Amino acid sequence: MKYFTMAVILSLLPMTSFSYPNHILQKFCSDGCTHAPDGTFEKPHEWFMCCAQHDLAYWAGGSPQDKYNADTHLHNCLINTNARPWEAGVYLAAVIAFGGSYWGSGWSDFNKNSVKFEALSSAEQIQVNRMTPSRLPSEPNCKRY
Repeated sequence: MKYFTMAVILSLLPMTSFSYPNHILQKFCSDGCTHAPDGTFEKPHEWFMCCAQHDLAYWAGGSPQDKYNADTHLHNCLINTNARPWEAGVYLAAVIAFGGSYWGSGWSDFNKNSVKFEALSSAEQIQVNRMTPSRLPSEPNCKRY
C-alpha cells in the first residue's frame, strides 16, 4: 500500500506548480511614460497617471490579452486626459512595437530577452494581489530602463 501511495504522489508531481525562489514580484515603481513625455508643454505631468496604470499592468505581466487590454487602456486614458488622437496613437504604436520586452518586468527573474506571455498562475496572482499598491505614485518614483 505504501508503494501505491508513493506512486500516486510521484505521478502527481508534474502537475504541481512550484514557486521558484527567484520568481518573486518586486515592489512596484513607475517612471511615467518611459522614454516619452508625461504630458504636454503646458501640462507636463497630465498623462503620468495613464502611464503609471500602464506600468502597473506591465509590472505584473500576464497573457497576450492582458497586454492588449493594458495597451488599449493606455490609449483610451490618454484620449480622456486631453491627448490629441494622433498623440495617443503614437504612444499606442510605441507600446505595441517596443513594449513587449518589458512585459512582466516586476518579477525578480525578469529577462527582457525571454518575456513570458502567459496567464498568471494562482501563485503569481496571489503575489500580484499582495504587492499591488493601494495608490499609484503621483510622480515618478524610480528610474527604469
